[in-house]
Amino acid sequence: MPPLIRHSFPSDRDHITTLLKQTHGIPGTNVALHPEFQNWKYWGPHPWFAESRSRLLEDPRAILAHVCIWPIRLQTLDGSFSAFHPIDWGARRDFPGGGLQVLRSCYIGNDVALCVGGSEMTRKILPAVGFKPQNTVTFLERPLHPLQPAWAESPRDWKLPARIARNIAWHYARRFTLPRNWTLAPRHPRQISSSLWPQASISAKQAVSFRSAQLLEHIAACPEISKTAFFVLLRGQTEVAYFFLAQVRNQVRLADYGPVGLGDEESHVLGIAAQTAARSSFPDAVSLLAVTSEEQVRAAWVRAGLRTRAEEPIKALKMNKQLNSVTHFRLTLLDWDSLCL
Repeated sequence: MPPLIRHSFPSDRDHITTLLKQTHGIPGTNVALHPEFQNWKYWGPHPWFAESRSRLLEDPRAILAHVCIWPIRLQTLDGSFSAFHPIDWGARRDFPGGGLQVLRSCYIGNDVALCVGGSEMTRKILPAVGFKPQNTVTFLERPLHPLQPAWAESPRDWKLPARIARNIAWHYARRFTLPRNWTLAPRHPRQISSSLWPQASISAKQAVSFRSAQLLEHIAACPEISKTAFFVLLRGQTEVAYFFLAQVRNQVRLADYGPVGLGDEESHVLGIAAQTAARSSFPDAVSLLAVTSEEQVRAAWVRAGLRTRAEEPIKALKMNKQLNSVTHFRLTLLDWDSLCL
């Protein structure tokens, strides 16, 4: 019998784990293979995707390939579109083409596939199957502790003292405070005004990842996230922006923010507010990670004291011709599983 593609079930978890260990060399203790995390991202309820998000290619003897859909909804001036980021994608090396078969099965019902980062093999394969680089996402960081980030993340070599000294200097570098007339207010996701959610802008070349209170609640329930906090940034009595902080192990991550197209001043204050909230609400965290695909926001956050750690292109495979004119995808860390890894 030829191999068949099907949705996976929780009973397949051990076989999926074995495949990912074999194809990617992932140790069994890796976060990506935690049973609770797999149950949440593969089979748990999702506000935008009711059925299993994990798919298998199998023959009667074994599972040959696997991929999971991370659902994304995009808005443009032309309407709404279904998108996904493929995660936990792997295939047996003795079955050539199996990975592409299971990935292509995810195209049905979706308008575009997006990918940020990925393994070395994934980075090689995606251009060959039609994924093209679009705009970039920038990862920025700021230590919240004078010693821990450098001590925990650096190899024990002769450069370690210099890294620690640099980390201390960066930690104690000028800390900005919220300007006069700006305040922070904690909110439940359902208390955040819909006017602050990311919306399609006036540019026909931009697609914006849609948000809802239900989506933020779903992400906050991820078992790899130990603590969350949601805030609204106000200028006087006017709500200007919201942001979502999530702690994963010893790092606070700026998982999401809105709206789209914040001005230079608003972006700068948001960068300050995220650091202020991280220090006050997450006392045991050692660093803050922030991610943006908006250039003006990136520049403002650098001025607010964050430093660029890395940049990654957003790679897109467009199945819907209506998206051919889109060159900029507005994403945050909420849009793929690196948020939780």
